[in-house]
Amino acid sequence: MNIKEALEKGILIKESKDLNKSRKSLEIANDKLNEAKSLLNVDKYDPCIIFSYTAMFHAARALLFKEGYREKGHLGVIIFLEDFYSNKIGRKLIYEFDRLRKERHDLLYGLEKEKISEESAKHTLIISEKFIKKIEGLLWN
Repeated sequence: MNIKEALEKGILIKESKDLNKSRKSLEIANDKLNEAKSLLNVDKYDPCIIFSYTAMFHAARALLFKEGYREKGHLGVIIFLEDFYSNKIGRKLIYEFDRLRKERHDLLYGLEKEKISEESAKHTLIISEKFIKKIEGLLWN
């Protein structure tokens, strides 16, 4: 799916550009990232993954607000990034973001209990930090 189809289906909505919302969303992203780090330090790996993804989600939303879009679901954010920012963020980081979106969904709503390792949680934090730093660089340029 591309931006045009996402707009037609209501997955994305065109709005006025809003750098104030971008700034607020990025603040939330950094708060969630710090919470994820705290959770890792007390061996809470499932919530660490969830908060790491949430941090990435809010960072990505900052770009949507900058460009004048709003999402109506997490998939809309992925579609937006793939269409507008894949060359600037990199396909690998967007892939990781989408993978974590699915992992977060399974952790929250799945019926099978997944065992999350410390290494997996640490890897997720590293990816989240890279993603957020990349977006911070794009947001104000």
